[in-house]
This record gives sequence, C-alpha cells and structure tokens, in this order.
Amino acid sequence: EEGEHIKLQIIPLGDLWKMSPDAKALGALCLYRRLFTSKLHYDDIWNRISGLQRVTTTGTPSRSEQLMPAHGAGADPSVQLGGTSVPVTGEPGIDVALAMSFVPFQDWVREVGAHVSAGRAKVSKVHIQSVDFFGPKVGFMKFKADVTVDGKFVPGIVFSRGGSVAILVVLIHEGTPYTVLVRQPRVAVGNMTMPEIPAGMVDGCGNFSGAAAKELKEETGIEIHEKDLIDMTDLAFGDAYPGMYPSCGASDEFNRLFLYRREVTAAELESLQGRLTGVAEEGEHIK
Repeated sequence: EEGEHIKLQIIPLGDLWKMSPDAKALGALCLYRRLFTSKLHYDDIWNRISGLQRVTTTGTPSRSEQLMPAHGAGADPSVQLGGTSVPVTGEPGIDVALAMSFVPFQDWVREVGAHVSAGRAKVSKVHIQSVDFFGPKVGFMKFKADVTVDGKFVPGIVFSRGGSVAILVVLIHEGTPYTVLVRQPRVAVGNMTMPEIPAGMVDGCGNFSGAAAKELKEETGIEIHEKDLIDMTDLAFGDAYPGMYPSCGASDEFNRLFLYRREVTAAELESLQGRLTGVAEEGEHIK
C-alpha cells in the first residue's frame, strides 16, 4: 500500500560487518558490542533499566518547541539566530513560510542559534533551493546558509531530512546470535538490493521508540511493544547527541539506534528467511 516490497535475510550477527555497507548497521553493531560485552552484562543492563523508562518515547526537549517564521504582513521572511534576524529567501515557486515550518529546519535553526549566541558563528542569510513533499507535508529540503566561523567562510549547503530510527534485531538460537537484514532498492546509490537493518524516518513526531516499533513491524513483520526496545543511543551518549550522524558534512540526518533481542526457535528463524514485507504506498521494495 505504501510502495514497499521488502525481502528479509537472516545472517549470523558476526557476519553483519562484511554483509552490509549500511552505516546504521555497522554503527549499531559497534554500539551493541560496546554496551553488551557478554550475556551477563546484557542481563545486568536489562535488569537495571527495566524498572526505569528504558526507551526514549520523546525526542530531545527542543523537538517539542516550534520556531515559527518571524515575519508579518509585507515583511520578508526571517529567522532569529542568536538574537539576530537572518533573512530567508527561496527559489521562485517555493513557499518559504511553509518550508520554514519544516521541523528539521526549525531544529537546525535552534542548534545553529546556540553557536551564534556563543559568538562562535555568524549567519548572514539562508536560501532555500528545493523542497520535496510527501503528500501535503514537507519531506526533504535543500538550502544554503552563508556562515562564517571565527571570521572564515565555511560550507553551508544542507540536505535537510531530519532524524530516523534503526533497529538491530538480535535473535538467539541455541546460543548463536543472528540478525535480520532487509534488502530494498536504493536508487541514490544505484543499488536495487541494498542490505540494511530495519529503519525509518521519525517524521518530526519525536517519538523515537514508537517509530522504531512501527518500522520493525512494517519491514520485518515482527510486532513488539515499545518497552521491548533498548535505546542504545541513549545508553551510549545520554542527551549529548540524538543519534549517529552518517553524513554530517552535508545532511542533518541522524539515526537513533535501538536494540531488540530475544531467544527464538529454528522454526521462527526459518519463517523470517526470505519473507517479503513492506508498505507498498511508501515506495518500499524490500526483501
């Protein structure tokens, strides 16, 4: 229904590093090995956090705030960065006010504004170059900011898409850990069967664990509760970072990494191998 067509592949967890070039997968594997060095260590961490809120149900506090465009009737659109009004322009035909309401753009304004306030950076203008829509909502946006740091110009082209979640699924059978890969077309890199771990966009809602559980069901058919997830990003970094940044030189995208781990039977493993899943209306073709 959402354009998805997904085929699952079950592999030994130890083969993940050589089976997938997906940064989310490799980052999640590194965190898993760092945080859970043994089953006793895993059980200890699980027991300690099971009585707490062990998954992040909301994003960073700033995500609940809304930075509305600072413009009135007849005024040019602008944003406030560190107490300075910075003009925002757009290519012909772009609704600048709508683009500025895009939550990832608001988050970028907030983060950059903190550095402007601290005197580390200056922004003279922002120009929106293109906007892509998912139905009526802004999905992706590309803009250029004129930025200087310590008086020197720095590259300011940004592909804005915001955060996503990714789930490392660890299935234990007779003491051997396996994981789940999804294979789907990734036109951007010219690969029609790219092996990845289950992942999906947060869509500005800030509910990381809810989005992770939703994507896991859509992409693998595995249905879980949010409480079954361990937020590895939170365990590793706390509030310092919202996720792993796969391409911070050009994009604001971050991946919040979760773990789902349980014991399974041979029949359960076999039922997942090669399963076709996905939501067709979202353009996914995954196996």
